[in-house]
Amino acid sequence: MKKIFLTLISFLAVSVAVAQVDVQPLLSKLEKSNSYITHPKKSLKVSTWINRGNIYKEIGEANYNKLFIGQPVLVLTSALGQPTNAAAIPLEKIGNSEYAVYEYPNVTVYLDSEKNIAFFNDKNPAMVDAFDNALESYNKAIELNPDKASSVVDELKALSTAYLVRANNNFNLKNHEEAYADYIKSASILDMPFINDPTSAESYLWALYSSLGLGDNEKANIAIDKLLEKDYLMEGMTLYYAGVVKMNIEGLEDASEQMFMRGIQEFPSNKDMVPGLVSLYTKRGDDATKIIPLIIKAQEQNPDDINLIIQEGNAYIAINDFDNAIIAYDKAIVKDPTFFNALYNKGLAYYKMSDKCYKELNDIDYTNVSVAEAKNAEVLKYRKAAVEVFESAFELDSTNKSTIELLRALSFSLRDEDPIYMEKYNKYNELNKAL
Repeated sequence: MKKIFLTLISFLAVSVAVAQVDVQPLLSKLEKSNSYITHPKKSLKVSTWINRGNIYKEIGEANYNKLFIGQPVLVLTSALGQPTNAAAIPLEKIGNSEYAVYEYPNVTVYLDSEKNIAFFNDKNPAMVDAFDNALESYNKAIELNPDKASSVVDELKALSTAYLVRANNNFNLKNHEEAYADYIKSASILDMPFINDPTSAESYLWALYSSLGLGDNEKANIAIDKLLEKDYLMEGMTLYYAGVVKMNIEGLEDASEQMFMRGIQEFPSNKDMVPGLVSLYTKRGDDATKIIPLIIKAQEQNPDDINLIIQEGNAYIAINDFDNAIIAYDKAIVKDPTFFNALYNKGLAYYKMSDKCYKELNDIDYTNVSVAEAKNAEVLKYRKAAVEVFESAFELDSTNKSTIELLRALSFSLRDEDPIYMEKYNKYNELNKAL
């Protein structure tokens, strides 16, 4: 595939030269605009500043204004010509994917396996702060006539999109610092009172992801608070991230607890909340068992919510109380025998019990035969119980990869106990290969 790809590039290189981006006309417009903003009358016109903002935006996009994400390679080379490295297009791995790298004088373009533009890097911008200057110009226009702020809405939305495009490219390039700044600017524009576009939440979300890539909890907290302000909760994941981030900022541990508790109450099916809250209690040196009465209280307030019973079981799992976890999961199974999560989690509790006993077995002195045999019997008992429960879960969902993998591993570990377990191993091993 790579050879065919490079051959195609070599063929196209015969007839198309590298296109150069000429920003001089835009710079000439900017020079003219400079004279307008010092003019006693023209400097007071809203249009003067809107036009100036438009010029800056065009300068900021000059190197890639003909490029679009998803654009095929033939359209790219038609727009910009052949890359300077057309003789040998390299592949670069970023994250888990490889990209063909097309080098141009001012921009580097990354193509996916389908030979479409995945993202690009404006490596030699005509003006680094062009977008910021555009925003300053639009704000000046609003300052001159606040009553006509709506006349700048289209320009500001376009600038927000420009920041967003640049942020997305930097995010894909793992330039999280730059991506974060542009996501925040993009969202802030949409939050202006005369725009108030709810899609700003999406930019704040990606700002959050960028800050997590940086490992910067302070930046993450800013994005999270914006998402919370907009009630953008993503099935509780915003609350989970809020809990984790605030847990790691000095002085915000109580706020972290509030986020996790709100998540448990409002999104009981979210399995991340309870472990998150247990982590907080452990970090603070609190008694992690105090989470149980909080969940029981939530159950009393929502008696029909089976997910809260699952959360009770998950809480017991988190504090290694597997017997009570199984009791909780059994309560959920009585309510709904076809509830996959209840069966899967019960099987997981047995699996963890067997793992705990196995570790204890390894710590027993080999000369203490009777104790070792008794402990080994416990290991086998819990493994068999896990297989039985996981098979019930498998009957409800035969495509769940985790269930199949666990059944495969457990059956193999029991192969010497009964020939049936070898049969089970072969069955689940084949299913595992097919997934």
